[in-house]
Amino acid sequence: MKIVQTIAEVQSFVREKKKNGQSIGFVPTMGALHKGHMSLIDASKQENNVTVMSIYVNPTQFGPKEDLASYFRPIEKDKAMARDYAVDLLFLPSDETMYSRLQSVAVTEKHLSQVLCGAYRPGHFDGVCTIVSKLLHIVNPDRLYSGMKDAQQLRIIEKWSKIYFSLCKWFQLQPREDDGLACSSCNNYLDTNRREIAPVLFQHRNKDNKHLKMV
Repeated sequence: MKIVQTIAEVQSFVREKKKNGQSIGFVPTMGALHKGHMSLIDASKQENNVTVMSIYVNPTQFGPKEDLASYFRPIEKDKAMARDYAVDLLFLPSDETMYSRLQSVAVTEKHLSQVLCGAYRPGHFDGVCTIVSKLLHIVNPDRLYSGMKDAQQLRIIEKWSKIYFSLCKWFQLQPREDDGLACSSCNNYLDTNRREIAPVLFQHRNKDNKHLKMV
């Protein structure tokens, strides 16, 4: 596994692989890797010659009262997991790499991001769309792999990616824990009691065969 920190290194690596006719699968993450991320890697490796993973905790999607400073960053463990799963290229950019001091352009979604979670987290989905756009421009993958735990985020990214990244095929997977809870690094915030309660909604939905639908 090759580990890089600059945009130029990623682009040079990808250009060389594509010049040789190899396809690129991309798994963007915020680290604190778990088996859900590993299932995305497995899917990418099955369908592509090369798998690129990024680990970057994006500051622009965190609000002023949110947990950016305390967000889990077990980077050495993450590196070991990526290596064990044979990721070909691991991209570990800094804030300076992803956002220059003169940063004045952002991707803004003005419809789906104004309701539900977005109504209470102003700027969050702009941050998400902006960083995903930056990463896709840097990596230029043939296929993108993501989880499905955030329905609103999924719909927003799906909407603009079809317009601006139509040549990149997007694959959405539903990795879950054994009890049905969606795999997420945020599960680390749950104490024992809350962790036991968390899967109830999924279990209830399956029992009644009803599906939540975002307006």
